[in-house]
Amino acid sequence: MRTKKLWSRVISMLLVIALLPVSALAEYTAEPRVVTDPKFTVTTSHVNPEYEHLGVKFTRPAADCMTMAEGTVDSLDEAADYLREQMEDRVTEVTIVVNNHTYVDGEGLKADWTTILYGAFEHTGVSTQGDYIIRHYGKANGQIGHNGVSTATFQYTITYDTTLEQENEVGDKIDELFEAWDEAYDFYDLSDYEQIEMIYDYICANVTYDDKNLNDPSYTLKYSAYAALIQGTAVCQGYANLFYRMALEVGVDNRIIVGDAGGAHAWNIVDMGENYYYLDSTWDAGRSNYSYFLLGSDNFHADHTPDAEFWNDEFLAEYPIDTKNFDHDLWLIVKATEEKLLTYFENADLNSGLTRLDMAKLIAALVKLELDGDATLPYADCAGLTEQEKQIIAAVEKFGVMSAYNDGTFRPAETIDRARTALILYRAMNGNVDAEDIGEYADDGYFTDVESFTWYAPYVNY
Repeated sequence: MRTKKLWSRVISMLLVIALLPVSALAEYTAEPRVVTDPKFTVTTSHVNPEYEHLGVKFTRPAADCMTMAEGTVDSLDEAADYLREQMEDRVTEVTIVVNNHTYVDGEGLKADWTTILYGAFEHTGVSTQGDYIIRHYGKANGQIGHNGVSTATFQYTITYDTTLEQENEVGDKIDELFEAWDEAYDFYDLSDYEQIEMIYDYICANVTYDDKNLNDPSYTLKYSAYAALIQGTAVCQGYANLFYRMALEVGVDNRIIVGDAGGAHAWNIVDMGENYYYLDSTWDAGRSNYSYFLLGSDNFHADHTPDAEFWNDEFLAEYPIDTKNFDHDLWLIVKATEEKLLTYFENADLNSGLTRLDMAKLIAALVKLELDGDATLPYADCAGLTEQEKQIIAAVEKFGVMSAYNDGTFRPAETIDRARTALILYRAMNGNVDAEDIGEYADDGYFTDVESFTWYAPYVNY
């Protein structure tokens, strides 16, 4: 299974902080445990903004469902890490003592309480954290105390859509699925694209939309991955949560995006290497031919509008979303070409050679050349190629890394030697077709069978 570098960032959310009267808090929270003789105690609360407009009603967790945790840390960052761990375990009452804390005033304490909560929501690349916590979280009420010197206590009483037992059931089911897929298809050795496709196929084939509970604001389980995977029915957020968790379980980075699609809606973006692409398993569920799998923004935004927090310069710098759809057909060609290229370089006797057409396909993919549907080739020996193969040859010729022979043939089936492979790869990687400075590599002498006076020495050494 390929390890990917996962990025993390603090999620910018439109959070609403409301001051609650003490009487209202008493109906919802357990007795607060704050520092001895606090100088100042304030109350605050936060409601998941995704639920706020839906009119969801939150009630205090039943006494037999309450779980508690207390921790002592030395900074707000450490407090956020601690709170994240407890929220991941669905702890309902969390008390955090923060040492080395400078007292300002009541508003400052509430701001720090919220900063800790935001930090707990950070996208870490762990499948049960980040967006998964946000989208399974309902409300937190809080009390904050300070001893007036250097110690603050932050308390969170939290409601969730799921219990820890339900989340463990989801984890067990995912493990069961992946192990079965691995036995049948070597799932863990597949490419990211193939793993994404298998996960997406499963969700679209096995989850139905929960129309029955759609308009019931008290039934929040419908928003969960548990509802999607275990019960087989959920609303859009449940679909997106399930994809988020399953994809991150195999190291494929993705995010949950919310916005408008004729109403409030949730979907995903997924990392395909250099760019992210949209997918909407809710709208593709039950279909044999997908319409919303790995789309670029140009097409996807025709009927999906992401909220501003997911479509701004800062977010797109972190998660670059391609404007064009992912090219499935080209990916299949490139995969076959890459496998042949590996065989070519690993095979000492070169019995399995790389053809000029193979190389053209590889370069077109590596450089992401745009194919021209109107392109024509004047070469008689290319007449039997597919239209896409002709477009690929035209694109690499236009790019300047390959060209026809003087006799007017391209010779697509001709085996290409290693010297010319080095030349073409140099041109493609550097965009330096004329190779003005390549001569400086001629005398590097990395290989005993590559003489410095040969035309290919600098390219091979490079």
